[in-house]
Amino acid sequence: MLRSLPAALLSVLAALACGPLTAVAQQAAGEEELPLDRLRPHWELGDRWTVETVSRPLHVRSDATRTARSSPLPWQFEVPTLEKAASEDCFRVEVTCQAEDRSIPKTVFWLDCDSFALRRITTHLPVPGGFQEMTMSYDSVSGQPSPILGPLSALPIDTPVLYAGAKGLQTFIYTSHFGSGERKELGDVGFAQQIEQQVSDVPQDEVRKLFGEHFAKSLVDDPFTKSLTLRPVTEVRLKSQGRLVRQLWQTERPWPIYCDNGYTVSRLVGVEHREDRP
Repeated sequence: MLRSLPAALLSVLAALACGPLTAVAQQAAGEEELPLDRLRPHWELGDRWTVETVSRPLHVRSDATRTARSSPLPWQFEVPTLEKAASEDCFRVEVTCQAEDRSIPKTVFWLDCDSFALRRITTHLPVPGGFQEMTMSYDSVSGQPSPILGPLSALPIDTPVLYAGAKGLQTFIYTSHFGSGERKELGDVGFAQQIEQQVSDVPQDEVRKLFGEHFAKSLVDDPFTKSLTLRPVTEVRLKSQGRLVRQLWQTERPWPIYCDNGYTVSRLVGVEHREDRP
């Protein structure tokens, strides 16, 4: 199906999407270790959470005070089952747009149960007359987990490395392939990409400031958003080939509470655990 995409679009996707290879740490002497392993989500089958996004045009500079933004879109994430992806046990996560006036196909991605590395994503890109399905798979020659920048779209799926040893600035290399990655076909070429991950603490008062730049005040003041300022927040920045992704993570949250990938800004607005449902 990807063969029908224009050559220019394929070249853009090849430059933007990727998956793991090796990791080289660049750490400052005496730097205090951040407990990133405590930030890793602990999903149970049936868990759901809702993310709201606003997007800015790709051709406009990312100045939050000047750019035109889309209307907010709600997305529901759900973990319905475990599946194999790239021969690894993975969480299957299904994402559906909840806007009644939008008909957007479902996005599905698979994260490794052990390392939380992104293994595969199937999403849809807008084309004249509808949407074009695209599947990307990610692997690692070294076997080390790596941050991944997903396809640049209205739904940001970018994943950092969250483990106890990750601190300061680290550099990784990962590879991606078009298709499911279950079997390599003749001529299949992976795209290698270097990515940097920078981790730091964030003052809690900055969280509300960031939300206020992109979301309506009535939404920023809802009880769930207010609760996000009651616990410490850790910032993760992912940088590769001119792309910069900024995420804010908090313990006991299934997804970053805030993310800006330069095109789409998202915030976590609600969480529903399986055991909490009747």
